[in-house]
Amino acid sequence: MVSDKGDLLYAREKFGLSVGILATTHGTLQERLLNAYMSEGHHALPMGIQAGLPMSGELIERLKAFDERMSRQPAKAGEGAFAATILSMTDEEASDAARELLEISYQVDRELEDAT
Repeated sequence: MVSDKGDLLYAREKFGLSVGILATTHGTLQERLLNAYMSEGHHALPMGIQAGLPMSGELIERLKAFDERMSRQPAKAGEGAFAATILSMTDEEASDAARELLEISYQVDRELEDAT
């Protein structure tokens, strides 16, 4: 069954790994946030993947909004939009984004708990 609803188990894995990367790697907050989101978090967006436990519309919209927030700057030579955006964030902006990433991870867990 192909779906545009996303998969909660897949999102849980990706955001769990993102939170771990954010908390345990070295570098500035901006560098850790970029690494966490680029390597794992942005893969949780619904992309017609197998949807065993579909996400709510609210979670999908939140993921899309966060992805847009993380890539609003145009790509520059040698770096994509995620790097251009995240690496140019102030410490306060990066802290807010990291908090949002964590809150999304919590929302995924809550929806998964409710679905099972």
